[in-house]
Amino acid sequence: MMEKLPLIRIQGEDGRSIGLCHGKKSRDRVRRTWKWYERLFMSIGANTKMLRSFGTRFANVIREFDKTCDSTYSDEIEGIAEGCGLEPYAIYCLNARTEISLQLLQRCSEMPSECTSAYSSKTAILAQNWDWDEDCEKLAVISEIRTKEHAILTMHEPGMLAKTGMNSNGIGVCLNALHIPKDWKKGDLNGVPVHVLLRAILDCKSYYDVRTLLLKRAKIGTSAHILLGCKDGRHDMIEFAGSLVDFIRASKHTMALHTNHYLRCESLANDSRCGFPVDAPADSSSSRARFLRGKKLIEKLKDEADVPAMKALLRDDTGKFPICREMIQSSSKSGGLASALGRIGTVCSVVMDLK
Repeated sequence: MMEKLPLIRIQGEDGRSIGLCHGKKSRDRVRRTWKWYERLFMSIGANTKMLRSFGTRFANVIREFDKTCDSTYSDEIEGIAEGCGLEPYAIYCLNARTEISLQLLQRCSEMPSECTSAYSSKTAILAQNWDWDEDCEKLAVISEIRTKEHAILTMHEPGMLAKTGMNSNGIGVCLNALHIPKDWKKGDLNGVPVHVLLRAILDCKSYYDVRTLLLKRAKIGTSAHILLGCKDGRHDMIEFAGSLVDFIRASKHTMALHTNHYLRCESLANDSRCGFPVDAPADSSSSRARFLRGKKLIEKLKDEADVPAMKALLRDDTGKFPICREMIQSSSKSGGLASALGRIGTVCSVVMDLK
C-alpha cells in the first residue's frame, strides 16, 4: 500500500520566492523526480547536451509566455532550481516532460495509455485517475500554493508547476495524455508546456479568463487533453494537437468524460492511431475500453455524481482494461516509451468538489 501523499505548503510574494519555497521544501523529491525523468529521457534517445538544449528552448518559450500574460513562471522555475540545488535546465525539462518525451519518440504512436477524467456539471465534482509508473507513487505530492490573490491545491510531481488541481475561485483541471500521429502536419510540440498551461489556468479568476489565455495568449504546441471544470457548472474538454486547440462542451446537465484518445479535434477522432473510429472494437485499446466503461457507469448515475459516486467510478476494476488499473509490467513490441517504463497502473485518484 502506498504512503499518503504529503501536503507541501508553498507561499511567496513573487514567482522567485514561490519557487524558492517549493525547491527548499521538496528538495529531495524534486531531485529524485529529475533523476527519474533524466533516466527516462536518456532511455529513449536523449543525452545531456540534448536535454540542455530542450531546457533552453522551453525556457525561451515560457519567458515569452510570461511577457504575454504578465506572469512569472520562468522566475518560479528558476527559484525551484535554486531551492533544490539543480541547474535551471533540469526544472524546465521537468515542466516540459510531455513535449520532450513525444519529440524524442518522434511522436511515436505506441505510447502508454494513462488517466481517466470526469466532471459533473450538476454537482461540480471533478475527478481523475492518474495512471503512470509505479515509481511515481513515492514522488508525487499535493501542494497548496498561496499567492496574494488566491490559493491553489494541486497533485503533481515535485519540480512541476502543477498538474491536476483546483483553485479558490472554483476552477479545476485534469490532464490526459494524447498522441498525435507521426505524419501530423499542423503545428509542432514546441509551445507552452502543458504543465505550465495547467498552472496558468489555475491562476485564472474566471472561465472567460481561461478561454482568453488559451485562445489569444498562449503559444499552443502540445499533445494533450485538459478537462476544465468550474463551480457554476461551466466546463470544456480541451484537446490540443500541435498548434490546434479544440473546446468540446458536453450538453448542459450531463457529465464529461475523457481518456486518452481524441474525441474531435478535426479528423483525429476518426484516426485509428489516436482516435476512436465508429468501427473500432471496444477493447482495441485501454483508452477506448476505459471510455466505454466510464460512459456506461455515468449513464447509471443520471448526472447525480456526488463525491462517493465519483470515487466509485474511479475505483471500477471491471474488464481487461479497467479504469482503476493494477500495476503491471509495461511492455512494447516495437520499443518506445512503454518499453522504457517499469510497472504501470493507477498511481492515485483525485476527486475535487469545486463548490
